[in-house]
Amino acid sequence: MWNLSREQRDDSVRQQAELAAVAFDRWLEAQRQPLTTLAKLAENQGVRSPSFAANLSTTVSTRPNWIDLRIVDRNGRTIVSKPVDQEGLPPALIDFLLEEIHRRKSWAVITDRTRDELRPVFAIAAPSSDGGAVIARVDGVAMHELFRDIELSTRSVIAVFDDQRRILYRRQTQETPVDAKVSGEPLFASLGDKRTSVVEVESPYDGVRRVYGLAKPGKTDLIILVGIPSAALYEPARRQFTRYAVFCLLALGCAVALALAIERTITTPMKRLRRAAQQLGSGDLTSRSPVIGTGEIEDLSTAFNQMAGRIAEREEQLKELDRLKSAFVSSVSHELRT
Repeated sequence: MWNLSREQRDDSVRQQAELAAVAFDRWLEAQRQPLTTLAKLAENQGVRSPSFAANLSTTVSTRPNWIDLRIVDRNGRTIVSKPVDQEGLPPALIDFLLEEIHRRKSWAVITDRTRDELRPVFAIAAPSSDGGAVIARVDGVAMHELFRDIELSTRSVIAVFDDQRRILYRRQTQETPVDAKVSGEPLFASLGDKRTSVVEVESPYDGVRRVYGLAKPGKTDLIILVGIPSAALYEPARRQFTRYAVFCLLALGCAVALALAIERTITTPMKRLRRAAQQLGSGDLTSRSPVIGTGEIEDLSTAFNQMAGRIAEREEQLKELDRLKSAFVSSVSHELRT
């Protein structure tokens, strides 16, 4: 029962983590899709055309969480950016994004902490046909809007970690200060190369023991984590175990009561009947069995007493015959002597 409860618990936590990962993957897809569209428009219309400039402005203005958007060539040089006065991406970050795109042969997402170490930014890049990329930086605050409607139980937590296993987002019902420099390796050791896993450990951030479900959204190296306190998860199993224990104790009590009833109605009369038979066998013809109980036990005791009574009567008759025999022999002997 306990193992089954643990399996059900692990499956539940894993499913919650997978659902959160799916929601985050769809959010990333919603950020990436406009970049792919702009890459195609740039190829068809040209980045200098008025129509492309209008599409670029509309795309940025309708997405308040986007910090900036830029188009770079295969060498990492910025061709167009919006807004134009925004601080540019570090060249090393652009080069890394281009390498990731070429390696994955697809879009890429990394964490940009060059603006503020404590306020991460997502850099999302979609490849263009000339070997360059369309890159947008998205404020990490947008994750608050993504996960704000998720209801968390007491002391539960949901978090997002980047590919360096640093916290991008963390929310729990009872907010506590979290040191971002603390290593979360105990949480990720069970994941390895798998897409999902479940582990029960004490949180290195706030010391609460939780059951954690971990999942990687889509094809990224980000990790979505959902943690539920072990006490909250064990409570239903503990209540179920308590109910089973009460039922077992009641069944045990009924079994003991039944055993006592059987002992009183069957075992005790049989013991008395055996004792009476032993006394009768040893020569005590007055031995009788108490008639206790009902049914076959009562009939057996009655039959034994009747048998003992007949044996006693025959014994008395034999004694009387022996007495008469002795008197007859004595009388005959007396007459013969006379």
